[in-house]
Amino acid sequence: AITNKADHVTFDRLVIRNVGGSNAINNAGVEYVSVINSEFTNFVDTGVVMKGKGKYASLENCHNVVDNNWFHDFSKPEYWSQAVYVLNSVGASVTHNEFVNGAHGGITFDACIDLVIEYNLFDNMMKTTQDYGAIYTFSIYHLLDAPHAEELFRRDYITFTEGKEA
Repeated sequence: AITNKADHVTFDRLVIRNVGGSNAINNAGVEYVSVINSEFTNFVDTGVVMKGKGKYASLENCHNVVDNNWFHDFSKPEYWSQAVYVLNSVGASVTHNEFVNGAHGGITFDACIDLVIEYNLFDNMMKTTQDYGAIYTFSIYHLLDAPHAEELFRRDYITFTEGKEA
């Protein structure tokens, strides 16, 4: 639906529904981008893709934020998808979001350092997935040119995951 390649952009109070075959918001190689106070529903692929610039060696913060959003009734069983996908980022944050009724996971991250995931609610997730999680990582830190890799997960609430791994 929306592809953004610009820095210093805020997406605020959006309602995005019924997006099939593409990401609802795709932020590609950006810094200082916020997706806040919005509703995402009935999307097939990914709700928000937040791809930073991957400044691992300097640990320069990208300041990308996904905060206070409502992701509900999303993804189809035959597609691999998630509500938020964060990649190539230093210092991004995914906070205060609600993930409800998803066929797959809520947050996936890959090649991130100093990521903050906190105060999120995951309810009735992973309805059709065996190998997944409410929060899932692909990160291979030893391949990154970074002095350290620390993620912070705190005060996230995960409930009713259809008997699958949380």
